Amino acid sequence: MHSVQFEISKPTDESAFEDMCARIYGVVFDDPQPQTNGRRGQAQGGIDVFVDAPEGRIGIQCKKYADGALKFKHVEQEVSKADLARAPIVRLIVATTATSDAGL
Repeated sequence: MHSVQFEISKPTDESAFEDMCARIYGVVFDDPQPQTNGRRGQAQGGIDVFVDAPEGRIGIQCKKYADGALKFKHVEQEVSKADLARAPIVRLIVATTATSDAGL
């Protein structure tokens, strides 16, 4: 199998990043209608996008950060928000524009 490496351009704003995540994760999990959760400024319980997957509903938190700005404490905070909101999900994915970090 051949592997093709490419990089998706980083979105210019948070809203564009959420839309991109909804489209991509909709395809990944074969959900033709991923749902964004509210809009900026509204309480979202740590979840920006919902996707229905075979294993159940998945929540996606979209974090548009400059490289290196996403820290483990940010991930923990988003997990806590989703837990406190009692979001009906089986998994939370934190998607980011930050550079990959093996430690994270």
